[in-house]
Amino acid sequence: YQLNSGAWVSATGLGSWSGSVTLVSGANVIRAYARDAAGNRSATNSVNVTYYPPDVSVPVVVIGSPANGAALSNAVVTVSGTASDNKTLTNVSYQLNSGAWVSATGLGSWSGSVTLVSGANVIRAYARDAADNRSATNSVNVTYYPPDVTVPVVVIGSPANGAALS
Repeated sequence: YQLNSGAWVSATGLGSWSGSVTLVSGANVIRAYARDAAGNRSATNSVNVTYYPPDVSVPVVVIGSPANGAALSNAVVTVSGTASDNKTLTNVSYQLNSGAWVSATGLGSWSGSVTLVSGANVIRAYARDAADNRSATNSVNVTYYPPDVTVPVVVIGSPANGAALS
């Protein structure tokens, strides 16, 4: 028997025979023939098989915006980034602080929206591929400083209102 254009190998057994091959990724051709004691050779028989190796590569996800360490003055922020995989991405999810994971819009380029709390916030994201491999969780730390909307108060303590001064 032979795999692709490799060397011919003698099989184990005669009437019922077997052999072992190591397939390459993609299309493969396995050929076999038999020879009798008189030296007569059969026609070569072949089968075509396709080998799809298991997907063990994990996706990669990047949070592009907001930037790590950003000081923000708007509570509602668009989170966006990129994700990639050697095969097919199926989902990108993101999370604010310890809230629920939310599916992002898009895969290779993805986005979503969060409403920050006052002070420190952590935004996390991960991606999954068709083989259900999950990327490492990527995160950015941002700080939300709400705008100061309190109107200052001024008091005139002296002179008193309506005082007659000389």
